[in-house]
Amino acid sequence: MNDQTDTKLYGSAIRYLSAREHSVKELRDKLTRKFRGNISSAQLDNLLDELRQQGMQSDQRFAESVVRGRIRKGYGPFFIERELGAKGVTSAVVHETEAWQAADWSSLLAEYLERKFPEVGAAMQDKASDRRQKAARSLQQRGFAATDIRRALFG
Repeated sequence: MNDQTDTKLYGSAIRYLSAREHSVKELRDKLTRKFRGNISSAQLDNLLDELRQQGMQSDQRFAESVVRGRIRKGYGPFFIERELGAKGVTSAVVHETEAWQAADWSSLLAEYLERKFPEVGAAMQDKASDRRQKAARSLQQRGFAATDIRRALFG
């Protein structure tokens, strides 16, 4: 490899990171696709280590950004953790984020339920209503715990 390739590799990494935060795995995958065999694994490892040491890439910052965004959109803990795991972020890093620690999952579930299914509440007498079942499926797909869903829907 030569200095020109290293410069292009570094420039591409900086452009990706300037657009938004990336996990190490995401950044590795993007750079590998872009340079298709023109870079070695060691070269890529060195670049990623350098970016981390310079504070330009951080899985912690990436996780914080994703957790905040997903909470704002009404997603639950299981969905967020699974999404970040697929992007190479460990559960330990996810659980260390400020947004995760400050999240009140029961309140988030209740807010989402009220916003999307206002007619479904604990006051509804028919426990097997189609709307309740639809709400339960929606909440489960969004990553909320089954016990929290039952408590919110069935009292």
